[in-house]
Amino acid sequence: GLFFLFGKLFHQPISPTTLHLGSTFFLFAGTFPTMRLGKNFAPFAGFAYILALFALPQSTSAMFHLSQPYAWQVPALLWTWWMMRQENFWGAAVWALLVIWISTLSVPILVVLALVELKRAQRLTITTRSLVLGLRAAGPILLATVTEVILRQAHHSYCKAHFGRRAEDYRTPLHLDWGHLRENWGSVFHVLSGPGIGPMIAISGAAGMVALLTLFRNRTSDRDYFIAGMALIAWLPLPPLILVNHFRWNDYSIRYFTLPVFFGCLIVFTLPFAQTYLSSAVKFLCAIGLIIYLVRALPVPSANPDYARLAKIAKQLSEKRPGSVLLNGYWGAYVFAGLAAPGSVVPLPADTEYNRMPWNVDTLHNACMIWVGNQGGLNHPAGRSPPQRIFQYGETFEVAQPLLYVEGETSFSLYRKVKKGCEESSKSGD
Repeated sequence: GLFFLFGKLFHQPISPTTLHLGSTFFLFAGTFPTMRLGKNFAPFAGFAYILALFALPQSTSAMFHLSQPYAWQVPALLWTWWMMRQENFWGAAVWALLVIWISTLSVPILVVLALVELKRAQRLTITTRSLVLGLRAAGPILLATVTEVILRQAHHSYCKAHFGRRAEDYRTPLHLDWGHLRENWGSVFHVLSGPGIGPMIAISGAAGMVALLTLFRNRTSDRDYFIAGMALIAWLPLPPLILVNHFRWNDYSIRYFTLPVFFGCLIVFTLPFAQTYLSSAVKFLCAIGLIIYLVRALPVPSANPDYARLAKIAKQLSEKRPGSVLLNGYWGAYVFAGLAAPGSVVPLPADTEYNRMPWNVDTLHNACMIWVGNQGGLNHPAGRSPPQRIFQYGETFEVAQPLLYVEGETSFSLYRKVKKGCEESSKSGD
């Protein structure tokens, strides 16, 4: 959302390629705060961060996927943590606001990271000073949380005033999943013990527990705070997976486990280099082994046939009738608008489905000719004649040019609004 906001402020359209490059750059920029948090083993911490990005395909796909928030959330969490470490109040507040805006789950994660920093402050300073540092660590989180709530409420009020509905009407319904907790626990355990993930979770979990217990001893090091903080980031997303119904409804998709898997890998790859009793020669051998692992883990570059097909459809729609409304299923409207040139396709899902852009309804009311796809609530087999008439958003449309564009299982027809004046305007190219 922030990337699109900047694009709107500077009047620059954001293409899928631009968004992907921006998210990838931001994701790799998370190497810097990771190195600063690693302190005495900074280069190795940065190396472990890069390794963790590609260690397991289960997390790599979600980290680089445009539809997922992790390319923005992970670096923002680390930048916020480092700003707290630096006692940079406003820097921490700005980064905390960004990461809370991305995901509300970031609030408890930031709270426990503030507690880790408070514990570190108690080790480094006298009690009165540590209290001040603790407040400095918690203050930015409180300020960011309150600011995000105010912004969200202002957004809801705007949506209510202009579109008759609050933005929260589109929020995913979340409820405690009483009656399924044992089943949910079994499903979560099954995913975490799966091939590749299981060893990483087991080793990082053990290391995290040791580091957390070490924090309550006087003899601790920055290594312990690093591993303990990373472990807490990995663990905190797990309780909601068990307690909330949404994840069971979505069959515990592997994308929900991205934070535990990524930070688990980060801990495992950091461990050899964070140990003071290992010689430089042993660490060098570990580095060579991990580099070989990274080379083998890197995905093989290949073209995405689905992307090429969807982009081709979007290009055809935008060129045949630029600026026209595309009425289609939820998943079939926005994807083609996103791949087409900005403004050349106006997406609108069927009126029985979620409409994320309610202002586009006015464009439909003012249009005489629209594209209608065959997906979602408008479903009919590709290649077969579409319905002669459809009723959407209080308007009646009749088919003008059936099956004007067909690509595989996807077809599009031109429909004319049943309204006086539209027959003449449609013939002139509206």
